Order: sequence, then C-alpha cells, then structure tokens
Amino acid sequence: MNKLKQIDAPMGLIMFFGPSILFVFLAFKTSDNFAGYIITSAICAVFGLIYIHTSLFGKDKILQKVADSIQLKQNSKILDVGCGHGAFMIKFENRINDIRKIVGIDIWNKRDQANNTLEKLFSIFDFPRLQ
Repeated sequence: MNKLKQIDAPMGLIMFFGPSILFVFLAFKTSDNFAGYIITSAICAVFGLIYIHTSLFGKDKILQKVADSIQLKQNSKILDVGCGHGAFMIKFENRINDIRKIVGIDIWNKRDQANNTLEKLFSIFDFPRLQ
C-alpha cells in the first residue's frame, strides 16, 4: 500500500490549469478565435489531469518496477538523491532484510513538495532521526 498518495510539486498544477483558465477568459473576452482558445484551454486542462494522474498513480507503478528490477545483495546500502516524500525508499520496505541502510537527500521545501517535512518522512519509516 502506498503511504504517500499526494500530488508532487503542486506548483506544477498552476502551469497547466492557470493557462487553461486564462484561455477560457480570452475566449469569452475577445470575439476572434473563440474555438482556438477553447481548444487550447482544453489541451492545457487535459495535460493538467495527466499530471495529477501520473503523480498519484503512474509514478507509483514506475517506481515499483524499478525497485523490483534492482538486484540487491545482502546488507546493501541505498542512496536516494532527491527523495522528496520517500516514495522510492518505501518501495524497498518489503526487502528490508537485504538492506543495511537507506539514505534520502532532498531540499525540504513545502512549496515544491506538498506537506514535505522531515517529521512526516521519519514517521512513515519509523526509524530514528539522525542529526
């Protein structure tokens, strides 16, 4: 079960739905090229929906395939650079007997990752926090 079903980088949604709203506004504000603005708005909205789907579901499937394809030796060490919420590290939960250490490195910025905090990450993995 994925413990972290949430949208990555929610600011990315603005990149899709912001222009979509703008094009709808332009379609009704100007008299020329109504259909063009509506079509462009719909395309932006569709890409926004794809972004949401990939962030919530597609990424999880891809990460699981990658994790399953990695052949770990006994007492392996894993470094996850740009770990975000730790989704990739979570994929190794069921293989914890093969892993001696998992280290995740990221910039902890709530603006880039929704509700991204060290406390949340450590509560998910239930291991002590190193200073």
